[in-house]
Amino acid sequence: MIFQALDGVSQPFINNNISRLVKSWFPEKEVGITTGLGTLSLFVGMMIGLVLTLLPFDMSRLNEALLI
Repeated sequence: MIFQALDGVSQPFINNNISRLVKSWFPEKEVGITTGLGTLSLFVGMMIGLVLTLLPFDMSRLNEALLI
């Protein structure tokens, strides 16, 4: 829950401005690949967060895990 809150706070600054951050941090010939990797990392991070959230729970108690 803490990381979801942090993601919600950072979303307007980082998640929606990947291309702007890449342009200011990387040389122009690397902008395309770094923008793609940055965008990909957002989705991979969400998938990892979903899996790690469910690991402490038995699959038989999935409804309780989703309610929490």
